[in-house]
Amino acid sequence: MVDASQAPATKQDVQMLMEEQTKLHIAIADLEVRLEEKLDTKMDQKMEKWAQFLMRSIEVLFENFSHNYISAKKDLVELLKDKLENHNRRIEVLERRAGLIFG
Repeated sequence: MVDASQAPATKQDVQMLMEEQTKLHIAIADLEVRLEEKLDTKMDQKMEKWAQFLMRSIEVLFENFSHNYISAKKDLVELLKDKLENHNRRIEVLERRAGLIFG
């Protein structure tokens, strides 16, 4: 006696199997497309966040650089003023010694 689960496959069985396999391939392909779209969206979001982070970092660096540059420029101006004042005092002393100015 042959068990029904071991009966040979009919053309209809093979056709049904082929149709189900085709449906499975279509479902897998659709799933791949949806997964790729979701990954692209997530990647775009992460890239956008990274770009914003980089922009903020660059802005902070630029602000620090600008502040440091302005501070350094002020220090240089003060140094040059001090040197000029010291230089003028030295000239004045020399002029007095040479008798060019009285006072």
